[in-house]
Amino acid sequence: MGVTNISKPDKIKLYTFWSIIGLLTIGFIVTIIIMIVQLKPIKSYDDIASNKLSLVGQGVFEQEEDYYVYIYNSNMDNNRMDGDKLEEVNPAIFNYFNFVKRYSKRNEITKIYGLDVNYFGNRSVVSNQNQINNVSRFSDLQVMENRMPILLRISQGTIVDWYSTANDIFRELQFAMDKIS
Repeated sequence: MGVTNISKPDKIKLYTFWSIIGLLTIGFIVTIIIMIVQLKPIKSYDDIASNKLSLVGQGVFEQEEDYYVYIYNSNMDNNRMDGDKLEEVNPAIFNYFNFVKRYSKRNEITKIYGLDVNYFGNRSVVSNQNQINNVSRFSDLQVMENRMPILLRISQGTIVDWYSTANDIFRELQFAMDKIS
């Protein structure tokens, strides 16, 4: 048995072929990893932040034309906040965040963002009074801590509606999902 010599042009073709196969394999693996990461459901307030769906300060009024802002406090030890309401609302909120994530390519979807008042840049929102109707500047927005969590609907940079009871929040998000389904 003899060893065949491969000519230099054939070696280049062979190296090129295996290099292309290697790059395609790496690209395929990276694509699969990205898809798995994107499909990871939102189950907690930390997931909202890690998915870059949190807003800070004036960013609340600088998003797309029509969207929701969910104002909450991630500090579960806060005794002035209605913990029962928070626990009741959480499944609906996380469900809607996942719904938006799943159908994000559709134009008619109403996106949602989180505003955590536990974050230093958002603490100015907490007040002893509510000032929500028709607010269009972050510095004017005021929400009573015992009313949180609260859902705002913002259109063209102005709050057009808000929902503060668990039933109202659930109904509004369900209505938004039903429009898409």
